[in-house]
Parts: sequence; C-alpha cells; structure tokens
Amino acid sequence: MMASVSAAIPTCPFRVLETFSHDENNFTQGLILDDHVLYESVGGYGSSRLIKYQWPSMRLDRQVSLPKTIFAEGIALLNNQLYQLTWREGEVIVYDAQDLQVQSIRPLRGQGWGLAAVDHQTLIRSDGTHCLYMHEPKTFRQKKSICQSNSRFRFNALAYQDGVIYANHYPTDDLYRIDQRTGKILDVLNLTSLRSGARAQVTNGVAAAGPGMILVTGKHWSKLYRLDVSACRSVASH
Repeated sequence: MMASVSAAIPTCPFRVLETFSHDENNFTQGLILDDHVLYESVGGYGSSRLIKYQWPSMRLDRQVSLPKTIFAEGIALLNNQLYQLTWREGEVIVYDAQDLQVQSIRPLRGQGWGLAAVDHQTLIRSDGTHCLYMHEPKTFRQKKSICQSNSRFRFNALAYQDGVIYANHYPTDDLYRIDQRTGKILDVLNLTSLRSGARAQVTNGVAAAGPGMILVTGKHWSKLYRLDVSACRSVASH
C-alpha cells in the first residue's frame, strides 16, 4: 500500500506533563511503558542492552547485556513476550517480559530499526526507509508493507496507540504520527526543544503512555518526558 504525503504536514501541538531523569549513556533505540514497568532498548556494538525499570521511579529492575557482535534496535511487547530487533544481524530476540530470559531467536530479513505491537497478532517494523512492515509474531513472516510516496522519510523508533503509529524520523527531532488504517501522515511533532544533556543526539524512543499521552527521549539524552498530545489530529478526521 502506498500512502500519499501532502506538501505541508500539520504540526502537532504538545505539552510537557512530566520530566524524568534518563541515563545519558544510553543510545536509546526503543521504549515500552507497560503499567508499572518501563522497558528500554539500548544500541551500539559492545554496549547493547535490554533494560527493565520500575515506573515511574525509574529504579533499575534488571538488565541484559547483548554480545558485542549484536547492535540492538527497537522493541515491542506482545502476549508477555518482548521482541528486540537487531540492526544488521538478521535476528529478532524474544524474551520473557518478566525475567528477560531469552526464549527464542527468529530470523529477520533486512535491517531492524523500530518495532511496535499494533494489535494482538501483528508487529510493525521500520528499517530506516520510508516504509513500514507488518509481521506475524510467531515466525516474523512479513505480511504487508505501508510506504510513503516521499522516499525522504527514514523511519526509526516506533510506538502505537489508538490507531496511530508514532515514528521517529532519522536523523531529525521530528516524530510523525501515521494513521495505521490508511497509512497517511496525520501530523508531526518537532522535539528539538526537549534535547537534554551535553551528549544529546537526535530524538529516538517513543512509547504509548495512556490516552492522549506519550513518553519520548533521545540518544544520549539526560531526560525523558511525558507529553500531552491530545490536541493532535484524530484518526477520525481522515
């Protein structure tokens, strides 16, 4: 399916509700908020990890370090399993969401960048291009793709909430909101003003945080933010 992109994409107004401390050593690749637990995937060869925090205290619960040959990317939570992409290693690592024990490793064709659970039977992946790919979780078989007509997009970290796919656009501080049903871009949040810390790089890492709210951070950011995005466009307007 090919979705059209208008020349002028509306801006989504947002409001910062809360600010939390974030380890600026983390090269953030993905976030998931699940009730009182926050998961974070951290990338880099030799520094890739999967971290589980208590929420909202951000107290470390447990973490898993990956082999130096693996560059961790996005994560998704589905049916009490955590799926973690690898960048160019051709693997999807599946963990038990409670103890972070590896349950299986599934093959991945192409690159892994961002990942999110769209419903109870679909995972959506980005690969740094203008396309998003729907996968069947058990085998990670690709079911279909959604591509923007403008190939300038490089979608990275992903999240899903209430019919909307949130997608970071690398290497910018723009976070796009995409109608999951039509594939059309609804609007965009520019998060440059939220950059934090002396080592801060681009925005990356977004998680659903309840109706009208998301969590965001970035690569080597010292802060994580809860945003009110309730004023953004609704999927019902398309």
